[in-house]
Amino acid sequence: MLLLITVSATELVAFSKSAGSFARQGASVIAISTDSASTHAALTDHRDENAQTLGTLEIPLVADSNRAIAAAYGVLNTHGTADQAMIIIDNKHMIRQITINGNTVGRSVGETLRLLRAYQEHDKKGDVCPAGWDEGKSTV
Repeated sequence: MLLLITVSATELVAFSKSAGSFARQGASVIAISTDSASTHAALTDHRDENAQTLGTLEIPLVADSNRAIAAAYGVLNTHGTADQAMIIIDNKHMIRQITINGNTVGRSVGETLRLLRAYQEHDKKGDVCPAGWDEGKSTV
């Protein structure tokens, strides 16, 4: 499983378009925003880049308007808003990684998939995946 908290429109579209790639890795992506469900409904009503609406998403978009999820994962900042966070949780419900980006830099689908593959490789073989490791490369 992968949680994305406080997502930008570009990330929602990118991760939604890649939902199949995550599913092939055995992972689900859940986007979480501190916006309300009605705001989400307005954003996903139809796709219109000029109006900055997203259209139908292939991943769930959860409204965390009371900020309970952001607080539970430690990404609620001192301003009362959620930081842009990516949290990788394995099948045993253990947090494997938390990454927090500044709100001016989006996250990479490719790097996220690489991280998932690396954790899965380690779980399967017990090997360490060095910097830049990707599927098919040597482990330590």
